[in-house]
Amino acid sequence: MNFKKTKAACYVGYITHSVSVNLAPLLFACLKRTYDLSLGYLAAFTLVTFVVQIIMDISAAAFMEKVSFRALAVISQLLSGMGLMLLGVLPLVMRPEVGLLIAAVIYSSGGGLSEVLLSPLVEALPHETGSSSLSILHSFYSWGHVAVILITTGVLGILGDALWFLVPILWSLIPFWCARRFATVPMPEMTCHEEGLGMGQLFKCKAFALLLLMMFCSGSAEQIMAQWSSYYAEVGLGVPKVTGDLVGPCIFALMMALGRTLYGNSGGKLRIKTTLTLSAIVTFICFVAAVFVRLPLGSLISLGLSGMGISLMWPGILSLAREQYRGGGASMFAVLAFGGDVGCSVGPFLTGIVSERMENTDTALRCGILTGAIFPMIMLVGVVMISIAAKRKKQAQ
Repeated sequence: MNFKKTKAACYVGYITHSVSVNLAPLLFACLKRTYDLSLGYLAAFTLVTFVVQIIMDISAAAFMEKVSFRALAVISQLLSGMGLMLLGVLPLVMRPEVGLLIAAVIYSSGGGLSEVLLSPLVEALPHETGSSSLSILHSFYSWGHVAVILITTGVLGILGDALWFLVPILWSLIPFWCARRFATVPMPEMTCHEEGLGMGQLFKCKAFALLLLMMFCSGSAEQIMAQWSSYYAEVGLGVPKVTGDLVGPCIFALMMALGRTLYGNSGGKLRIKTTLTLSAIVTFICFVAAVFVRLPLGSLISLGLSGMGISLMWPGILSLAREQYRGGGASMFAVLAFGGDVGCSVGPFLTGIVSERMENTDTALRCGILTGAIFPMIMLVGVVMISIAAKRKKQAQ
């Protein structure tokens, strides 16, 4: 059976997930001007987005055993499409603050479900090679991020703030198309616990708890840059929106995409632990440089280059978990996605709250971004601890 169309649908599904996560932050400055939204509301909006994904991560681990993967894949794309369409419609017909949150809940439900489904689905396809296949899959999230930045920035530049609502409506066409594809493509046999290793057993493993913490740090670092870099460039650095989005967030997404694509094409030849160590160090340096480099262009470049360091964190940790717990199956991916999404919500929220508390100072957003530097350092400690534990285990044998 040929699964090329299935793989392609998974790739497009991850582009949909990228649109769901990264589109709204590009509209933050526009929405703030149009509806007089506070930084606190924008931070809460981001928090709600990922809290919904967290709920889907937890729920999916239970109902994935009872519902077919095909049905779940179709539902995930339909939810994403409906949510994106409502993001453009509801603020026009009801109180904007409420309408935006309703739309976010719907498309985040679809995004959270896609995130849990697509990684184990690609792993189950014949002739796919572990860390490489996951890295290629996640690279489409990043390529989708690049497309979202370029197309959204271009459309907003042409249409202006007054017609911003057309942007999410146009993006909703992709998940609707993808839902139709998932309804017809062949699906591999799937299992949630391949060798009987359940969630209870996973949580008893100290190393798995450490992997969860690392996923938390990965999600925090990635989404602080993804969610706030556009606003930071425009408001914190005083750079025009088009220039700021292209030099900062777009380079960030491009570096993410290139890093994951290159690693995927390496066929898994690079050592995961070494790669994660270098990723954490590079990310920390870029966070600090983005804050303390006073030249706006230098700060923007640091924002962008952080994408290369962050790019392999999420898929790298998934691959490391797959190596150590081969019996985890789809439920393990769901639990790890839960840890990552908790980080995706806490990191940007913390940045927004720190900035809000210091809103009247020139360094407000810089202090908010600087809070993210702690996450790659925690992740570095985690990689070192896992490496030491593995070395001791090998010596004991």
